[in-house]
Amino acid sequence: MTNFNEQSGKAIIAWIVVLAVTTLIALRLLPIYIEAAGVRSSLKGLETATEDGGVSVRAIRAGLQKRFDINNIDSVQPEDISIVRERGVFVINIDYEVRVPFVANVDFIVSFENSVEVPAR
Repeated sequence: MTNFNEQSGKAIIAWIVVLAVTTLIALRLLPIYIEAAGVRSSLKGLETATEDGGVSVRAIRAGLQKRFDINNIDSVQPEDISIVRERGVFVINIDYEVRVPFVANVDFIVSFENSVEVPAR
């Protein structure tokens, strides 16, 4: 049987390893969620900018692209954006996923889906 004094430092080392892994995961995932908040903000901005009157699909795409460029959003591709006209409104749905390498052949895959309604012409 081992003595308690021989094991006293092992718990601290284990906590340091857990803290290091947790920090590494947070550093990998935080930029993804910051960018997702930018996507949500862009959609909300588009919604409030078009409250006074209707817009076209072309204007919606151009407005989103302009907001994505300003917010430096690279994860959303044009094929991730769907715009459907329903009952006098455009339903804008952005459905995308981001893949970030973690260690060796282990990746994080994070999926996002955002939707907003904008008045149509």
